[in-house]
Amino acid sequence: MSVKSRLSSIVHSTLNRFGLEVRSLNNLRDLREQEQARAELEPWQFLRHWNVRTVLDIGANTGQFATLIHKVLPDASIHSFEPLSECFQELIVTLKDIPGSRAHHLALSDESGTAAMIRNSFSPSSSLLKMTDLHRQEWPESSDLEPEIVELKTLDEVFAGQPLNDELLVKIDVQGFELQVICGGRKVIRQARAVVAEVCFQSFYKQQASFDKIFGVLRELDFSYAGQIEQFCSKATGDPMFADILFVNDSFAADKASGKALSTTPR
Repeated sequence: MSVKSRLSSIVHSTLNRFGLEVRSLNNLRDLREQEQARAELEPWQFLRHWNVRTVLDIGANTGQFATLIHKVLPDASIHSFEPLSECFQELIVTLKDIPGSRAHHLALSDESGTAAMIRNSFSPSSSLLKMTDLHRQEWPESSDLEPEIVELKTLDEVFAGQPLNDELLVKIDVQGFELQVICGGRKVIRQARAVVAEVCFQSFYKQQASFDKIFGVLRELDFSYAGQIEQFCSKATGDPMFADILFVNDSFAADKASGKALSTTPR
């Protein structure tokens, strides 16, 4: 045994006599990372019991949500939609490690065509809508870059002739453009068990739809508000800014209440 190893052993033995334990910085870092990973997954664990087999990840960016939801629902197929070319290339790399996933290089809207998407220096803030001054105040690191022309399609058009099962989860995070996505995907969304939409309580983008308008359209499609999965507040004032809102299909909620449509054990 080397002198260094012998000294290390003596230190550990001495500390252990007093009920103390020495952990390396690497071990502590690993523990923190594991705890952070568990905390990120925890709000989504309820989906393990819902028999979700297909996930539509609308506004995928580089695959952050796809990576997370694959850990919760490892058997579900994932369709990820991302219009920005640079982010899409990273998304393809991310999805290589997720079996049954597919990347769609387009933006979803209530009409087909093309549009200028405003790229942001902080790519998750990129949008088809212009930022407001409030957005810049809350995220001063974000700034508009040159626009990028992207392809637009409706969700119903994408899946026309490709029937989806009703074991479907739709996640929408498109920076103020959620209402247009929903209006262009009424047929598909009606089939979903649940919709998770990022909804802002303050105006971070010009002409973005309010919570009331988004909720109103989803009520027309027979979805009910079922709670907030995660909420984010202003660092400056503490005011609620936006949240991932859960909307559940009324038919699925009725089946769930009666014990139907649920798995008996998490997958």
